[in-house]
This record gives sequence, structure tokens and C-alpha cells, in this order.
Amino acid sequence: MEMCIRDRYSIEENEDGSKTVWVGELEVRHRMRWAVGYTLRPGKSYVEARVRIVNRTPVVETMLCFANVAVHVNDDYQVIFPPSTQYGTFHGKREFIKWPIANSIYSGADFTKGVDVSWYKNHIQANSIFAWNYADDFFAGYDHGKHAGTMAVADHKMCIRDSFITVYQTRDQHDRLDGIGYTAVGMFVAMFVLKAIRVNTFGRGTKP
Repeated sequence: MEMCIRDRYSIEENEDGSKTVWVGELEVRHRMRWAVGYTLRPGKSYVEARVRIVNRTPVVETMLCFANVAVHVNDDYQVIFPPSTQYGTFHGKREFIKWPIANSIYSGADFTKGVDVSWYKNHIQANSIFAWNYADDFFAGYDHGKHAGTMAVADHKMCIRDSFITVYQTRDQHDRLDGIGYTAVGMFVAMFVLKAIRVNTFGRGTKP
């Protein structure tokens, strides 16, 4: 799913004083209709995302979606996968890497001397690492210099992948991920529905 039509939205005012902005569209190829509602509540420092998928066809469809957050990074930035994460994998699950101390060649990068790949400063080229973890409900990124970070929370029974992706930028590129001159990485949470029936609704939260 990818939103390409920007003018389809609605705003709801909720009883607790919060507001929800719904955006969505009709995915033409599989005739799936989807909408994402972003809710910000008074006094809260996190954004709730609620996804509604409607299968308009008489057959079962599959569905994959990502919650992608671009975050500013520097040499003080560290990605935090849950402690039980021992391995990461690349797109397509054709390559694997030990986490957090890598000791192999991974996606063209040489980590054979033993490198803590949870730190952004240790990546000298664009790369992607998806947590190979089916037991935990969060992952995060933290700037040790700013003493601030971002955490994604979601049910691991529904969200099958957490990842950080530097594939969109390298240290010598001028066009940064966020488009305004800062170095950034993508923090992705993936959710897969094997059988999208008539209506599927699920939620997740991102805490800056």
C-alpha cells in the first residue's frame, strides 16, 4: 500500500479533546480500500495510528503495510532492537547478520572485525537491517547526545518486522532523507495480513 492521493482526508474531534486525521485511498490493482487514522491526545507525547482495511472483492487478499518514520541521526544515534534480538536480515531475507555485534560481510559492508551495528556511526554505506524477532512488541532509536529518541510499539503477533534502514542516504550524499539538509534514517515497522477479509482494523503507536 502506498498513498498517492493527498486530498482524501477527514478530521474527527473526539470526546476526550483529541483529534483524528484520516487519510486513505482505493488501491486500484487489488481493489482494496484502506484508511489510516492518526490521533494525538491531550497531554500525550505519542501518536496513535489506526489502520482500516476493506476488501471490496469476493476473494481473499493479502496485505502488507509499513509505518515509516524518518529520524535525524548523527554519531550519537543508536538503534535499539529488543534484547532478545540476536540476528537481523536484509530485504527478501537472503542475508543475515548477528545483532548487535556483527562479524561478517553483510550487504556489501565488511563487519568481519566485529562491529556494533546498532550505532549509526559504524555504517559507512547505505544499508538495511530488519530485526529477526517474533517475540517482542517494540523497537526504538535513541540520540545519546540529545537524550531523546523515538520508540515504536505494536503487537508482535501482527507486526512481523522492525527495522532501521539507511538505504536512502550515505554520508557523502547531499540529498538527505528528510529533504531539508539533515542526515536521517528510516525506522520501519511492518505489518502483514495473510487473509484480508471484509474488514480488518488494527493499531500501533509511535512515541517521540
